[in-house]
Amino acid sequence: MNKIQLTYFLLILVFPLTAQVQLSGVVNNYTKVTAIENDVCQSRITVQNTGAFVEVNRVVLIQMQGAIIDESNSASYGDVTNIGSAGLYEIHEIDYIDGQDVFLTKQLVNDYEVSGNVQLVSMPTFDNVNVVGTLTATAWDGNVGGVLAMKIDGQLVLDGTIDVSELGFRGGVTNTAANNNCTWLFQQNDFHYNFGNWRGAAKGEGIAAIITGKEFGKGAQANGGGGGNDHNAGGGGGANVTNGGTGGENFEPTTFGCQGSHPGVGGKGISNSQNRLFLGGGGGAGHDNNGVGTDGGAGGGIIILQINELVPDTFSIKANGGSPTDGGGDGGGGGGAGGTILLEFQNVIGAIDIEAMGGKGGIVNNPGERCFGPGGGGSGGRIMTNSNSISATTIGGLAGLTVGSTSCSDGTNGAQNGTAGNLENNTTPAIVGIEDFLIPNADFNFVVNMGEVTFTNLSNINSGIIWFLGDGTTSNILNPIHSYSQEGTYEVQLIVSNACGTDTATQMVEIIFPPTASLEFSVSEGCAPLTIDYNNLSTGSINLLSWTFEGGNPNTSNATSPQVTYENSGVFDVQLIAEGAGGNDTVLLEDAVVVVEAPVANFDFVIDGSMVTFTNNSSNAIDYIWSFGDTSSTTNIVDPTHQYDTPGTYVVTLTAFAEYCDTTITQTIVLDFVDVEDLEKLNIKIYPNPTNQFVFIETESESTTELKVQTVDGKEISKLADEFSNDYTLDVSALPSGVYFLTLRQEGEEVKYRLVKM
Repeated sequence: MNKIQLTYFLLILVFPLTAQVQLSGVVNNYTKVTAIENDVCQSRITVQNTGAFVEVNRVVLIQMQGAIIDESNSASYGDVTNIGSAGLYEIHEIDYIDGQDVFLTKQLVNDYEVSGNVQLVSMPTFDNVNVVGTLTATAWDGNVGGVLAMKIDGQLVLDGTIDVSELGFRGGVTNTAANNNCTWLFQQNDFHYNFGNWRGAAKGEGIAAIITGKEFGKGAQANGGGGGNDHNAGGGGGANVTNGGTGGENFEPTTFGCQGSHPGVGGKGISNSQNRLFLGGGGGAGHDNNGVGTDGGAGGGIIILQINELVPDTFSIKANGGSPTDGGGDGGGGGGAGGTILLEFQNVIGAIDIEAMGGKGGIVNNPGERCFGPGGGGSGGRIMTNSNSISATTIGGLAGLTVGSTSCSDGTNGAQNGTAGNLENNTTPAIVGIEDFLIPNADFNFVVNMGEVTFTNLSNINSGIIWFLGDGTTSNILNPIHSYSQEGTYEVQLIVSNACGTDTATQMVEIIFPPTASLEFSVSEGCAPLTIDYNNLSTGSINLLSWTFEGGNPNTSNATSPQVTYENSGVFDVQLIAEGAGGNDTVLLEDAVVVVEAPVANFDFVIDGSMVTFTNNSSNAIDYIWSFGDTSSTTNIVDPTHQYDTPGTYVVTLTAFAEYCDTTITQTIVLDFVDVEDLEKLNIKIYPNPTNQFVFIETESESTTELKVQTVDGKEISKLADEFSNDYTLDVSALPSGVYFLTLRQEGEEVKYRLVKM
């Protein structure tokens, strides 16, 4: 790891900043993958070096090569017969690292062949980034490199360039043959030669690995350009998904000179590119026998950017192919192909300059009359975005020129331009790992409804399931519904198993049955105001009692035994809700309380001698009982008439009945139906009557008058008996109020007089 890589590795590890991070240089880390184990249980990536990788971080798994090509000595050489896994890639997160093994959080999407140079590339994630200087990648070295990958959750500001130009597949390297045994008579026209053979030059790299024993020659190496053949022909340009240009020929100025009529074939565009990313193919080397031929140009690298918002300012994103240096003789190298840019974003502020251009073919400066073959141009690269409005430059590289010859004019000598690459808008998003492993992960939730519990299996597998429900029962149903017969806390376990292992989830399920609401009350019927004592008879676990008393005072209560008064008549409901941890229960007694108006007893009476007529003036009553005070007999006649046998004072009782209560009223009546004789018979005057103290008796007779005082029932008040002549004053102040009879006798004559004491 170089110093720049180490700096940004530490920055990513220690400072996952929300502020804007300034980046330049190389921010990715690379390691060669040596083994892959991918199944439903795990994705294990064995690598050469895990030291620069961190758990939880994103990574890109990508296979660089591995295609199979036609190896025949024909124009079909280099045709891809089986692309295999070349170019397949996907983005993942690291779950954990164990030694040289990197375990991913998801299953792999693709199948890979580690023999095809698979590498693991870190993909740092930032909130906001400002690119300063040049942000680049490590060059492809035949095992790793060539890829720049980042995710920016916020804004990416380009105050510098993102550039992976010339970091892709390598161009063919010139090799000066020890001997050059060419003759004008025999053309060296084979498509492949062994390494170091004077008849051909080195091929550029592509998605098919260089074949041992066929390293040189004009045949294309898949998308890598072919090397120029003897004598001094130019190398072919590299390719991406479109073709590179063929190299130029060498024209000898003499009849018997060794002609170079077999330049390198341009790299062959890769037709099967869906869901794959490729480095630009390297250009083939120019044929060299004097040490002045030139190497092929390197292809462009790969850029993967997932961005929320891009602010490009005036800077570019580049993945251009390389152009060989100018040569001073011998064949010129082919240009490298443009690389691949995958750009996903939500918004772009301003115009963006994106380039994936092919490199130019090598230029040859001829000494004297020689007319060497220049290189072919590399093809344009491939740009993929999720937008439908991005413009980009994917032009192919120009063919090289041969210049300065005295025997031929300046020109391409048949060298061809590289073809334009592809701009793919609205492309498929980057490939990411999305399938969870089938390593058992047991989980569940549940809903309790009284004693019935509905369990929902949240595990990631739906087979190999067993429930232990805590009361001695088990179940293999995916989502069982179980009824518990008793309250309590039950330990429920869900065990899930498959070939990847076993996992157990345990939760405590508390069963609390709802209470049963019940009540009693002292009375249910009565007259207003009616007071009722209520009592709670509910059973079970109770946290709260809620009473509702229609028409009552209070109207509601939370007491255990509330007392309620009903002031007004009516028919009323009573409700009790018993609430507990297990639920609630309600008892509603409709029309449970009946309250009527209390009766008011009242009556009047009229006395006619011994006959009394009663008038009932009661209200709110439905029945009556009269007691007249003289016998034990009663009647329920509304307005009775009663005959008394003897004079006297009587207490009359009227009881008025409503449906649920009664009231009683009493009145005293005095009957004095004894015959009273005329006082004129004895020439006596008595006054005043009624009186509350004195009664004056005047008589005109000189005879003695005898006086007796009796009550209405005939009892004599002896202390008031007296005899007098002429006038007399009777003091009755000591007598109780009521009716009394005075008996006066003169000379054998007797009269009775009724006196009312007030």
